[in-house]
Amino acid sequence: MGLPYTSLGADGKGSFDFNNEQTRSMVETVKSWYDNGYIVTKGLLGNNTYTSTKFTEQKLHMTIGSTGGTGYNYPSNDAFEVGVTSLPQWNPSEPSCISQGPSIVFFNKGDYVSQEQKEVAWRFYTYITNPENSAKYAILTGYEPVRVSSYETPVYETFLAGYNEETGVHSSAQLKAAVANLTRTLQDWYFTSPVFVGSATARNQVGAIIPAVCAGGKTVTEAFQEAYNKCVFAVQ
Repeated sequence: MGLPYTSLGADGKGSFDFNNEQTRSMVETVKSWYDNGYIVTKGLLGNNTYTSTKFTEQKLHMTIGSTGGTGYNYPSNDAFEVGVTSLPQWNPSEPSCISQGPSIVFFNKGDYVSQEQKEVAWRFYTYITNPENSAKYAILTGYEPVRVSSYETPVYETFLAGYNEETGVHSSAQLKAAVANLTRTLQDWYFTSPVFVGSATARNQVGAIIPAVCAGGKTVTEAFQEAYNKCVFAVQ
């Protein structure tokens, strides 16, 4: 969206930048959409209900979510036809989409990490991220492969061929293939947020702002300030 969120300084320290006029204005707009019954989020549904559940129950016209949860958006008994499209954009002239997913971390410090362990860890990393294994993991999880070369592997090409635009989507597997065919064309949209001490807190606190404003009785200013204060407190 091009709005300030977090950043990483030259000193390696993170900065919480989300409490600004632009982002507060955006949340005001989102609240008006919620008040008019146009949108809802998982945090506003209660009982930890996902929007994909409401979608498959035909209580929502569309749902936006992670590619990792694609399979949950296919209705049982082929109740209705599902289509996929790119993520709606706040600023269509500069499309963007955050790229997230599970990480693999290897430690390089401490007396408890031997040279042999480092070498074995590196060999494991090169194995799990080689083109074919990266492709297989992507198919299994719904995430994107971590290598461009994975898209050209036979296993991934077979997976992509599971969707035919002319015949549409008629199974969960075809829906996953349809999403993968789309997302591979959107790679220029992807960005990642910097990782630092407190970045996970920022994600959780920012994620709580819209529910707090729409259903928690807080003003936009109050919700943003509370989220910011909790982020700062977490790194003190």
